[in-house]
Formats: sequence, C-alpha cells, structure tokens
Amino acid sequence: MLPPITKQPWEEFDCSIDFAPDLAAGETLVLDSFTAVNLANGADSTALVIGALPAPQISGTKLVFRVIDGTAGQEHKLTGKVHTSAGQKFEVDLVLFIVEQ
Repeated sequence: MLPPITKQPWEEFDCSIDFAPDLAAGETLVLDSFTAVNLANGADSTALVIGALPAPQISGTKLVFRVIDGTAGQEHKLTGKVHTSAGQKFEVDLVLFIVEQ
C-alpha cells in the first residue's frame, strides 16, 4: 500500500502515482479503473472524493487524479488499476484521510 493522502474537506488537489520503476523502455500505461470506497461502511465513494474534471488519467508513466470534498473524519481506500503495452497489470491502493485542521 502506498503512503496515505491527507486533506481537509474544502481542499481539491491533483495527485499522481509514478509507475516508471516498473516499466521497460517504451512500455506504456493504460488506465483500467480508479475507484474509492468509504472504509467505515464499504460504500462506493468515487464520485464523492475523486474529481471528474480532470478525470483520472495516464500522463506518461503516471496515474494522475484529483482528490475533492469529503467529510471530516472519513477515510477512503483509493484503488487504481492499470495495464501496460507489454501485458503487465498493476493495482495500487492508498488511503485518503479527510481531516479538519
């Protein structure tokens, strides 16, 4: 699991996960999915904490996404799934903490 992201409810900002160490020269990435689940109740929270503009996307060797909104005290598991032009598949997980500071 990757290090967590911590944000306040009002904040919106871009994040990225770099797959460069896992890729051979010339190998490219394709995004399969990027989702969020509320850890308290297991509900899909993708639309609540992952921005649609810009939508999660691949930029070079990185999976880029924007975290948005949320309610103080919530924790969400973010999961990204990608595959490569060489047939490799990667799944990454990280936790998003929503805190009021």
